[in-house]
Amino acid sequence: MTDAAYQRLRAQVLNDARGWDDPANVAEAEAEPADPADIKGKFTHEELPAALGYALPVGIGHAGDYNGCTVSYREYTSRDSYRKALTTYGPHTADYMVTRLVRMAGELKGGPAFTLEPYDVVRAEADEARQVAVAESVGRASAAAYDAWVAGLPDDVGAVASLVGPSDVERFAAATFTWRGGSNAVDNPVVRVERQVGDGWEPFADMTGEVQTRVDFPQGVQGVADSYTGAQEWRWTASFEAFDAFPARIGSTPAGRYRFVVDGASRVGGAERAYSLTSTPFTVSPWSGLALGSVVVADGVASFTASATYPRSYASSFRTIADDGGTRFCRTCSFRPWATSAPVLSVTVTVTAADGSVTRVPATPSAGRWSVPLAAGSSALVRSGDALDAFGNSNGVQLVLAR
Repeated sequence: MTDAAYQRLRAQVLNDARGWDDPANVAEAEAEPADPADIKGKFTHEELPAALGYALPVGIGHAGDYNGCTVSYREYTSRDSYRKALTTYGPHTADYMVTRLVRMAGELKGGPAFTLEPYDVVRAEADEARQVAVAESVGRASAAAYDAWVAGLPDDVGAVASLVGPSDVERFAAATFTWRGGSNAVDNPVVRVERQVGDGWEPFADMTGEVQTRVDFPQGVQGVADSYTGAQEWRWTASFEAFDAFPARIGSTPAGRYRFVVDGASRVGGAERAYSLTSTPFTVSPWSGLALGSVVVADGVASFTASATYPRSYASSFRTIADDGGTRFCRTCSFRPWATSAPVLSVTVTVTAADGSVTRVPATPSAGRWSVPLAAGSSALVRSGDALDAFGNSNGVQLVLAR
């Protein structure tokens, strides 16, 4: 690029565009001066004085309406494009909007009143009135059609009721609750899980995280017919994952008693009726899958390995949950990110001496193994629940070290 071409490019981008809308420039609107200093750039350099300025202006797109694309003058005139086609008000749309927004912002701080331009009254206000009239007429027509459709809906079959209560679970599994609710034309249940604290119940999880819902949709032509004749039973299911999180700061599911609470709506007697259901309580327990093994007894010492490698997924009636087989990261194993493992913090060994006395001895970790001293004639084992990881999970199966 030659220096002359570069200086022209800079002028086209950076020069003040002030005066582009002066009627005196109509004859030269499609031309460009030879002197770069006379070129009108992309935008008018119009700023507010300090008294009317703002410490931090933040532009928010699509805050109230959408005007299509708004490209600069140079982009508009340089080529035909998708963005140009959607720039509604011609080549100077962007600069026009920016300068008017600056003036309106000044008025909000006590500056000169923003005055309407002739074109606003002739076209803009008339178009706004047209849009309002169209929106209101379409709204009234659609509201009447919707109300008529709702009035024709059949009552939901069967009373709202709990169908399948949740079962007790360990971490890295999900508790589910199934109930008969309303059709998805009227029902969009909100489900939360509460935790028992003392003698009361406190909210613990909701549908922003660990709780999900699904409905058994009607199947085939018969299902559609059943839906519109009131013969379809609407079964809803909620799921609650219990897990140890990764990163750990996201939180984990404490051991304890929980319950589902559902608020929804069904159609009874030709009208929508709210309902509320509470499931039977269920228990969340620490995971019992810590693995112990590789026992070696030699020179008066019993040693073994202990590891906490968590399951990747669990069996779920939700089709979105399944192990996708990914080697680095499973995208469908769970609804929330959980840990893949944790360090084993303690292992207690129960030792029975030759004379029948029993002691409980903490094992010592070293080089990836755990060990305890073992006298001749003694037996030893790690009982179920005596190995604990950083999240309080344990071993569900005992490990015999010596008989």
